[in-house]
Amino acid sequence: MIGPIIEEWFSGETLARNEFYSLCFREVPRTRKPFTGSWSVKIHALAVLRSTEIRFEEMSQTLEAALNRTTVGKLGRVACSWLVCSPSGGIYLYELLDTASNRKRGVTRNRFVVVNTCDGTVSFGPGDGRNRSFSDRMRDCIERFPVLPARSRARELSPILGLALELA
Repeated sequence: MIGPIIEEWFSGETLARNEFYSLCFREVPRTRKPFTGSWSVKIHALAVLRSTEIRFEEMSQTLEAALNRTTVGKLGRVACSWLVCSPSGGIYLYELLDTASNRKRGVTRNRFVVVNTCDGTVSFGPGDGRNRSFSDRMRDCIERFPVLPARSRARELSPILGLALELA
């Protein structure tokens, strides 16, 4: 399973680690709106699911609390790209996450990319044309892992997962 390698690559601030999931995030530079004084924030979140129970509301609230702690002033808009990793991930998990209530939660707009940590399947949504190309690239990367030094494995994921988060 590549979940620990993805966590090493992501290298964000860890917010939660329990028997159900681990949650990390990193912030992309924020901007301040001059007229309202509120902040527009773009973040990337990594959720590695450890069970079949999906606790998105709990993860979302944990992330929002962390943003409120780190933001001085008012949050205007938050754009969050989620990389959700699970040994049983794929299109069905994507459909469970990508609901109207999860896409928009308060000031946060969420977008999702799901990665199956067993076989490397990547899902941007049912029928999305990027699914196959990203899945093929992940599988090629996973096949090379046994011959790569441990330090290089996380670096190999960067062009694939970094682009996936930007495109989510």
